[in-house]
Amino acid sequence: MSELFIAARALVAGEERREVAFLVEKGRFSKIGDAKTLAIEAARRGTKTRRFPEDRLLVPGFINGHSHAYQVLLRGWADDWSFDKWRSDAL
Repeated sequence: MSELFIAARALVAGEERREVAFLVEKGRFSKIGDAKTLAIEAARRGTKTRRFPEDRLLVPGFINGHSHAYQVLLRGWADDWSFDKWRSDAL
């Protein structure tokens, strides 16, 4: 499945770009480029298209990099405490 995203404004490689398009094929970005050029190509192929107007800024997704792995070390410690006390005093 393919889909073309056309943005009046988008953040690409840390810079704001105007009239840019992103072609996504099988869940991956396959092309990034001029909106008009990619829109013509998408229309020929019958690709679904979504447009984002000037009042929107398309930005890349953010990675959630935090972890709770350290809490394994606290397992079983202060089990008799209330959650509020454990959160403020144990953590």
